[in-house]
Amino acid sequence: MTITSSARTARRADVAALRAALADLPGTAPAGPPPRARPATGPDCRRTRAALHDYVAGTLRPSRGRRVELHLDACDRCTRAFIDVREDSWAPRLGR
Repeated sequence: MTITSSARTARRADVAALRAALADLPGTAPAGPPPRARPATGPDCRRTRAALHDYVAGTLRPSRGRRVELHLDACDRCTRAFIDVREDSWAPRLGR
């Protein structure tokens, strides 16, 4: 599956919107501009996916949250997994 430039841009916009929403939650650090993303590797993907639920819940330490964000900026597959986790976490609140 090839991801088009417009799909990649839309995903990044989704991630940016979610970061802004998470920044408004109590107990979360304000989100600054993300640092330059590093290329994704296998172990980074496993660590990032293991942390996604905690990231969405806002329970990660700020430094770990920044590492997750860096990886999501560089990895389309993990970004897709992040969107799925985010939607699953919202489902109970939306009555699904």
